[in-house]
This record gives sequence, structure tokens and C-alpha cells, in this order.
Amino acid sequence: MLFNKKIVISTVSLVILVTVGSIGNLYVQAESLDTGESFTEVYNKDNGFYLNSPFYDISKVSKSVYVGESGTFNQVKVLPIYKMTPKGSVNFYQNTATNNLIVATLPSLSTGTIALTQGGQYAAQKSGIVTVALTYILSGDFKKELLSKYPDAWTSNAPTSYGSPDFMYAKYSNQTFYVTVKEHTVPLYRMYNPNSGEHFYTENSFERDSLVKSGWNYEGVAENSPIKTAYNQAVYRVYNPNAGDHFYTENKAEVAHLVSLGWRAEGIAFYSSTSTEAPIYRLYNPNATVGTHFYTQSSAERDSLVRAGWNYEGTAWYGG
Repeated sequence: MLFNKKIVISTVSLVILVTVGSIGNLYVQAESLDTGESFTEVYNKDNGFYLNSPFYDISKVSKSVYVGESGTFNQVKVLPIYKMTPKGSVNFYQNTATNNLIVATLPSLSTGTIALTQGGQYAAQKSGIVTVALTYILSGDFKKELLSKYPDAWTSNAPTSYGSPDFMYAKYSNQTFYVTVKEHTVPLYRMYNPNSGEHFYTENSFERDSLVKSGWNYEGVAENSPIKTAYNQAVYRVYNPNAGDHFYTENKAEVAHLVSLGWRAEGIAFYSSTSTEAPIYRLYNPNATVGTHFYTQSSAERDSLVRAGWNYEGTAWYGG
């Protein structure tokens, strides 16, 4: 006849219960002295011991960063195992990787959104939401100390990758969390000249107010424009001194072509978002000589102008 063994480990005493039944598992419960919460460790003949819940807390790890920001995810708090504080290191993963300890594939980050080292150093490159995977690796010295104090928590049936004997903690030694990468933005103002029919776009409140004093109509915020980082594409402004018209583009070749025709390059007007979620549409009026181009984040405005005879020219840049 086969036996089931259940061992309950508390902060006070060790109790051994023996029951009769079919082949089963041996359950070990230990209480976390740090939080008062408990975790369960399960043993079977194939896998040995492993934790049924994480033994470290990532609740205080930064979950929101900004494009262009760099730093380190280092707020991991380790919880006790068998009344002992684990010693070891945290490894982070940028790409899909196999953790030898659990023989499983960890979730990967979205390519290009955030650069991440195994030590947790990151550089946020693109707005969006990404999944960060991390795992805690126990140190060899801690394993020896754990073995000497709690020999019942070890098994000689561990796979070769764990060493033998070893503590089967790894099933829940890995965790994942979402990081939201955002952009710092400023308002992009839209102005309209009722005399020429031209629209003008600027982040500069002084330009906005000066044009209002000159008779232009202020039409509000056209979009939220991201501030400059190493990852944002510049949007250039060129001016036609003959027609009194402005043109905006990310395309340096377009700028060079217009300059060759007599337009004046006025430098960087603002920046495009790293995200493609908010496209700014460009339209062209083939019947106009001034105010020939119009830019809008509104698909309703875009479609209305197309019905009125404007040509839709695609996405000019992206809003924040």
C-alpha cells in the first residue's frame, strides 16, 4: 500500500501527518513572516519541491516611464522562504528567452519600445505598453544555508539543470508586469487667416498671440505634440515668401525641393510622436494658391474636405 505525506511548516512548529491512500503529493505550507501571507510548496517524484507563489514583491517597481527616459527597475522586494530572506539576483528579459530553471518561454518585450538589460537598466524608446519579464535567481550560498537549516525542503530527484540536491523554487521565481511608456507633450495651436485662407500651426504661444492681434482666428489645440527626444522625428516648416504660405513635413527631401524653388526653410516646427496611434492627415486644395495644404487629426474633417474637392495625401506625421 502507498502513502501520502503532508508536512506543515509554520513559524512555531513542524507537524507530520501520515495518511493512507493512492499515489499523491506531499504539501508543505510556510508562512511569510514579512507580510503574514502564506505560500504553498508542492513536492512530487518528478519535480521535487517548488514554490506555488512568488517569493518576491514587484508592486513598487516603476510601471510608467517616458520616451527618452532611462533608469533601472530595482525596486524588487524579496519575501522570506522558510523564515529566511533569500539572497540572489534579479534578471530581466528583453527578448523571448528560455529560463533554464523552469524550462519555459518568458514573455517578450515589443521590439523597439524599450531597451532592457538583464540587470534591469532600461531606455524608453517608443510610446506604448510592453511586458517586462523577470526572474529571481537564488545564490549558491543561500541554497547551502537553506539546506543546512531545512533539509526536508530538498530533494535528490531534481532535474540535472537544478543540481542535486536542490530547492525547487523556480516555478514561481519568474513574474511579468506591464510598463506604460508615455510621451511628454505640449499643445500644438492652430490658427486661421480669414483673408488668405491659410492655416498655421505652432507650439509657441507668443506666435499664437501675435497672430491673433494681427487678425488671425485662433482655432484651438490641433493636437498634443511630443517634446524632443532622441527617438522623435522632427517636423520642418518652410515658408513661401511670394504666396505667404507655410508648409509642414517630416520629409527632408520635400524641404530641399521647396527651398530650390524659392521657399525659405524655417527649421523644426515641432516633433512627431513615436507612436502611430494618432495620425495627422495631410490634404491639398488643387484650386487654391494660398493655404493649399491642411493638416488635421480629425478623420471627420479629412473626409469633409475630400468631399469638397480636396486631395487626401496620407499621413503627414503623428500626434502625441
